[in-house]
Amino acid sequence: MKRTARATACAIAILMSWSQAQALSLFATIGDWSCSAESDRLTVASTLMNVAGQSRPDLNETFFMSCIEAAALQRGRFEARTISDVARGCVLMELTVFSESG
Repeated sequence: MKRTARATACAIAILMSWSQAQALSLFATIGDWSCSAESDRLTVASTLMNVAGQSRPDLNETFFMSCIEAAALQRGRFEARTISDVARGCVLMELTVFSESG
């Protein structure tokens, strides 16, 4: 009886640690973003702000949240891309100066 209880407790602990290890990361896909909790999204956006934002006030958490959300809404187009790929594109589009030739 004790052996079965111990095995069950170990199995539950492994499953719980596995589910916590599946938290959203920069290497998760945009499809994963769509299915994740708001708190996980905010954590990733905060990480992006610190890493990719390089202390620029316009590249804040709100910027990354809205840009990645926009990509996530385009299901088939970006679904397999990683969050870091999409964030790179967001930063590139924000920092690129487009000029009109006339």
